[in-house]
Amino acid sequence: MKRSKHIKMKKLTLILLLIPLLLSGQSQTLNGITLNGPRGFEKSGEFTWNKGNDVINVMSINTFMSQDSYVEECKKGTRTTEYLYTEKVELSGKEYSICLQVGENDFLIGQAVVYRDGHSYVITVATYPGDYESSEMISKSYEQIGYMMGYMITRIVSF
Repeated sequence: MKRSKHIKMKKLTLILLLIPLLLSGQSQTLNGITLNGPRGFEKSGEFTWNKGNDVINVMSINTFMSQDSYVEECKKGTRTTEYLYTEKVELSGKEYSICLQVGENDFLIGQAVVYRDGHSYVITVATYPGDYESSEMISKSYEQIGYMMGYMITRIVSF
């Protein structure tokens, strides 16, 4: 099981590092940062984008939140989610903790926090593994979480 998890996280890390910056026309500005979803995603709410069952949401907190303190909160899960594990990934020379949970609705959920200019940005992404063929369900779900997370971290850090 550990080897399988290690391989999945290597794929997640690779996707985070190789992510293309595909621009979308549904931008919103949060604390001076222009945010949008990847190509094909549509704005569905305040700082929320969807593409089918894939969801990206960004929330801003006007304070510093460390990655470690956020992971501790994420480990608690919620009323409808259960903590799976946390993986540290490097993106553009900086390390981020990606907390993974599974929801009662079977969605795979990834969360991370990014600090910039006095604000902590909590990024939440989710995908539905049932959208993929059973033989690729796990690997494709992790790839999609990595793609969406990498895209939004890059947007917040770079734009």
